[in-house]
Amino acid sequence: MDLHLHLLLPEILVVATVLLLVTADLLLPAARRSRIVPLVAGFGLAVALLVLVLDGRTGGAVLGHFVVDGFSRFVRGMVLGAGVLLTLVAAPYTARMDRGHGEFYGILLFALVGVMLVSGVSDLMSMFVSLELVTIGSYVLAAFKRNDPRSTEAGLKYLVIGAVSSAILLFGVALIYGATGSVDFGPISAHVAGKGFGPLLSLGTVLLLVGLFFKCSAVPFQVWAPDVYQGAPTPVTAFLSSVSKSAGFVLLLRVIQVLVAPAGAAGADAWIPFFSVVAAATLLYGNLGAMAQKDVKRLLAYSSIGHAGYLMMGITAVVASGTPALRQEGA
Repeated sequence: MDLHLHLLLPEILVVATVLLLVTADLLLPAARRSRIVPLVAGFGLAVALLVLVLDGRTGGAVLGHFVVDGFSRFVRGMVLGAGVLLTLVAAPYTARMDRGHGEFYGILLFALVGVMLVSGVSDLMSMFVSLELVTIGSYVLAAFKRNDPRSTEAGLKYLVIGAVSSAILLFGVALIYGATGSVDFGPISAHVAGKGFGPLLSLGTVLLLVGLFFKCSAVPFQVWAPDVYQGAPTPVTAFLSSVSKSAGFVLLLRVIQVLVAPAGAAGADAWIPFFSVVAAATLLYGNLGAMAQKDVKRLLAYSSIGHAGYLMMGITAVVASGTPALRQEGA
């Protein structure tokens, strides 16, 4: 059986970099640790990005659960490029730390791997596991300033609200499995195309979308963002507002491809008001809420919510088109 593990070579290189980071953090003296660990992290991400760019192969699946297509290659390249920039942003911050350099960059790189895996998942359980790899790392990073009460509060709030959103998402997965008899995207898509949406499948889809809206900080599930962005370390705020949030939108596009597009234009009509209201509310809340902010990080949080509204408008347009936009290879 050919496992096609070579398709996951960029992710394997990033995980190997994490192991190297932990080793360097243990062996290097404190004076050199703060300089070398960020360099190793950035170099490992850059090598993984180079490997991804040079290997232009698409098609195939790893263990039947990770698909490599044009969309996943684009997302993985974007995540690796953003990861290199994040290491540059984080280096001045971690230089002031007396310990925990390897842990900080190791958790950050594991979260990046989670976003990379999210881009190519082909079943609901792999989706949940990959998404939790991102969110659990985000909880720890948000509370990484151990002696700062605001950072601890940010991590705790993010943990509680994130756990609730994960439970809602997982309940939606269970209902979708009960309605279709499968967690694989292919059979679910075939069920929607052949039988449409029954009450159980509709409820499961709504709960699944609600769980993803938490990850995207879309209204009315955005309450965590201002406090978490304000309390988290600045490099972590940059990660949460960019790479971490992209995981939710990537999965929204995948879910639309599986659950909405197979229903055709007639089936998509029922979802247009749902996505339209969420997009409009998110856009208005983010931009209007930002006007009263005096803290830069809270302003960034509301700006991030507003930009999530703009992205939701694009997703609404995909839903309204009634066509499987992501089926094109280069989508």
